Amino acid sequence: MSKTARRFKPSLTPTHFVTVPLTNDVPIKDEDRILPPAIEDRDEESWYAVTCGPRGERRTLNALMDAGLVAYVPMETLWLDEVRLKQKVKREVQRAMLPRYVFLCVPTGSRIWYDLRERHRDGRNVFGIAGIVMNDGQPCRIPTATLKQLAQEERDGWFDQRRRRALEMQRNPDLSGPALRAGDRLKVVGGPFTSYSGVAEADSGSGTVRALVDIFGRSTLVVVPLEQVENLSRDVATDPVGPTPLTRAEPYSGMALAQGRQVDWRAIEERRLRRQERVISAQAERRSRA
Repeated sequence: MSKTARRFKPSLTPTHFVTVPLTNDVPIKDEDRILPPAIEDRDEESWYAVTCGPRGERRTLNALMDAGLVAYVPMETLWLDEVRLKQKVKREVQRAMLPRYVFLCVPTGSRIWYDLRERHRDGRNVFGIAGIVMNDGQPCRIPTATLKQLAQEERDGWFDQRRRRALEMQRNPDLSGPALRAGDRLKVVGGPFTSYSGVAEADSGSGTVRALVDIFGRSTLVVVPLEQVENLSRDVATDPVGPTPLTRAEPYSGMALAQGRQVDWRAIEERRLRRQERVISAQAERRSRA
């Protein structure tokens, strides 16, 4: 090498950082998606409900299907915020609408109940079943028409966080406008301004709303995502749209579906909002720690 030649120094070589472009949506893989089965009203078979461990619906469903049985777990689809490679994305997540309940189709006169009680050497159930919903000492029969309607509504998209709004607007034209209009009273149910009340300054759009929130006695202009806001002027949950009250069963009681009872849908919606608030708060706490 000649004396005039410049030596190569790695420290002087520029480093290029390439950001991999990501789509805003991360859908569920086809092999991981749970789809409702085709439910037919036949005299030679009936539907029953079994319980499983916490968050064990998918494991129990796969075990029953691998054994050649027809099983059904009603699922709702959510789109959660997530950060990947320093970019915010929406990740599609399926969650059981009736936690710990799995519906099972059993032929009439079948002795499958003895096989469902099979256990491993350590005492765990082979199928992940924790119990069977009973009525007067016998397995409780679930109306087939109720499950058939529930599965059809799931296929139509009534339990999809994104598709439900469009279906509501198709059925009720009064909901075709923005979720919040200027002057509507609102309450923040998630994020840093949780439990604060205020008034929408302008019509909502593109997933956010500009609101005047009363903080320490002063009206402060903030921008809040729509999923963190509850509209107090127009209660969408009580509008006559969406699934019939019969299918809006108590999420924590399989007997409500079995008996076809109507329950307080407003209380269910409040519990859902509180659960969503806890999820959003936990995500914010994890981001602050990071």
